[in-house]
Amino acid sequence: MTFGCRSHKRNSFMPVNSFPGDNETVRLLMNASLDAVICMDEKGFISLWNKQAENIFGWKAEEAEGRKLSELVIPAGFRKNHESGLKHFLETGEGSYINRLIETEGLHSNGSLVPIELTITSIRQEKSIFFCAFIRDIKARKKTEEELIRSEKRFRSLIDQAADAIMITDAKGTFLDVNAGLCKMFNYTREELLGNNIKLLIEPEQFSNDPIRFDRLLKGIPTLRERRMITREGVVIEVEANVKMIADGSMLAIARDITERKKAEAVIRVSEQKYKLLFDKNPLPMWIFTKDDLRFADVNEAAVFHYGYSREEFLTMSPLDLRPPEYHALFMNQVKHGALTQNGGGGTWLHRKKNGELIHVEIIANEIVYNEKPARIVLAMDVTQKILAEERLKQSHSELRRLSSHLEDVREEERTSISREIHDELGQRLTGLKMDAAWLNKKIASADSFIHEKIAGMMSLIDDTVKTVRRISSELRPGILDDLGLTDALDWQSNEFEKRTGIRCRFKSGSKEILFEKNVSTGIFRIYQETLTNIARHSHATNIDTSLMQLNDRLVLKVKDNGVGFDAEEVKKKNTLGIMGMKERAAMLGGSLAVESAINNGTTIMLQVPLSAGENKADYLN
Repeated sequence: MTFGCRSHKRNSFMPVNSFPGDNETVRLLMNASLDAVICMDEKGFISLWNKQAENIFGWKAEEAEGRKLSELVIPAGFRKNHESGLKHFLETGEGSYINRLIETEGLHSNGSLVPIELTITSIRQEKSIFFCAFIRDIKARKKTEEELIRSEKRFRSLIDQAADAIMITDAKGTFLDVNAGLCKMFNYTREELLGNNIKLLIEPEQFSNDPIRFDRLLKGIPTLRERRMITREGVVIEVEANVKMIADGSMLAIARDITERKKAEAVIRVSEQKYKLLFDKNPLPMWIFTKDDLRFADVNEAAVFHYGYSREEFLTMSPLDLRPPEYHALFMNQVKHGALTQNGGGGTWLHRKKNGELIHVEIIANEIVYNEKPARIVLAMDVTQKILAEERLKQSHSELRRLSSHLEDVREEERTSISREIHDELGQRLTGLKMDAAWLNKKIASADSFIHEKIAGMMSLIDDTVKTVRRISSELRPGILDDLGLTDALDWQSNEFEKRTGIRCRFKSGSKEILFEKNVSTGIFRIYQETLTNIARHSHATNIDTSLMQLNDRLVLKVKDNGVGFDAEEVKKKNTLGIMGMKERAAMLGGSLAVESAINNGTTIMLQVPLSAGENKADYLN
């Protein structure tokens, strides 16, 4: 607002009574005005200040009238321009602000700036001239405009940050506005697109065959459809476009790039076709059933052929119809709780064909969604012959073990018989032979020392032979095993082994003597003998600790050496006969044998036999 001058001479202002017309009438008219009215004489003094001026600038009329306008309402930064402009107008009659609508700021009495809109009119009266300014407070409007600008900025920011392409066109498709997402999608600048037509971005063939229906849009009918559009580089992209007319008659379109989705849909279609082919042509029976109503939704040809039902019959049936009644509850529980293993295994089930034949099937199942319903896809493998073969193999293994156990029993009986024959018959004859040799030695009176030496040698040889007979007899069947029991026999064997090999062998028993059947005690003793033999041959051990103890309902024999050890996994792959024979003998006793070893860390053999081994063996062999 630039009307007035900087100098302040109170005696030169034009008072209100010099204003043309009736003073009171003029003042009433001015105060009734909705705008502020300020009049200033040619020297810059205020001659009129109405009520709205008081409201806008905070000065009352009696405070303002007679004062310099420039000092009262014009901000300091504009006062020099105001004074020079007033001087220029008075000299030339020209002023850049006269009779124009101007937005500027005025100075409030509290020192704050007030946004105003004003029009300045010059009025000549006789030889004098004065100026009237009609001023409107636009503070509320400016605040609204600023809010609108901020809102537009927020809106623009939101629009530009949107990943989708957003455009506004006129009713002929000319771009009026576009967002950053559209520019990025089609690789144009905003300036390049504004004023251009939407035709630029639509694939020519589609635009020709399927133009945009502006006639429908102008009737207020929105459209949502897929279109092929083209980038600056000529790359065709698939978009989903939602277009509608907005309040001002222009068209708002939001386009989303669905190129990747279309590619994914194509891949899914190919995949579905592929898996449909795998389903239909799979040589193994397959079906899909929905979980909510337990009805077959689809079956393949192999299922029709294998089970004897037609496809139409299958689609009226439930998976329960393939199972005997006693398996229904188990199947329902599995379906309800989704009891599938991690690899989709559903277990082995008994199924019934249409002809009533029962078959064993191994089920592989996975949860899927079929026609928007939870379902399960199932592959059934007939394993009836496999199960029968496994049962025959188990029976064969059982028979072989029975035969092996019988042969062991026969061998032990033969050993016992031979041991007894050697000990009794051969031992008696050797004893008689020694007695005869001693008699001859006494009866021969020859002074020939050679003869007596020869007889003494014969008697020493007989003694050695008796010891050998006893040793062979003990090895065949230790009499101590039958006479004193398993614990003493194991202790005796440990001492004999230490005498024979020089390897320290300590035995301790933490259990009372347990009476087993003869063949069970013999089996445990033979396993211990084989263990000691293997240690002597392979371990290079210097110390062996053996313990026999009772743990709950099992008898545990543990043998640990400090030898060189071995790689247990490698030995397991080789299936060495020694360890295999020991494990087989333990299995015949109804027990188990474990071997733990590591290179340079010794070996531990642990035999566990149930205390009811005699009974278990009887069951095992029958």
